[in-house]
Amino acid sequence: MHSAHRVVVIDDDPDVCALLEVLFDVDDRFDLVGVAGDGRSGVAIVDDLEPDAVVVDLDLPEIDGLEAIAEIHARQPGTHIVVFSAFPDPFTLLDVLRSGADSYLDKATAWAELVPTVAGLCAPTRAKG
Repeated sequence: MHSAHRVVVIDDDPDVCALLEVLFDVDDRFDLVGVAGDGRSGVAIVDDLEPDAVVVDLDLPEIDGLEAIAEIHARQPGTHIVVFSAFPDPFTLLDVLRSGADSYLDKATAWAELVPTVAGLCAPTRAKG
């Protein structure tokens, strides 16, 4: 029996959080261990729970997604970060990757890619342990 990849979602839209919860809950490779509605709470939850992966929006209250990504990456360098947001600007993508995120997916088009992307990032993590 394998243990599930632990995931935290940081997004201020309750509808998006609910959909992401369903996506991860129906896939036995994952255990959604935390959800936060703002960047500051998200960073705190990641510090407390030390998940394998974080799915984070960029447009967040308190501290924005880029700042949250940088803090998470600095504090939990082994945690994979997937940005799931609606910022199609190519410069935003560069900022996201420079902040420490592993991947960026556009909310408008990439719902079907989210779970496989997180699974692909987490797979090498579990192989080591």
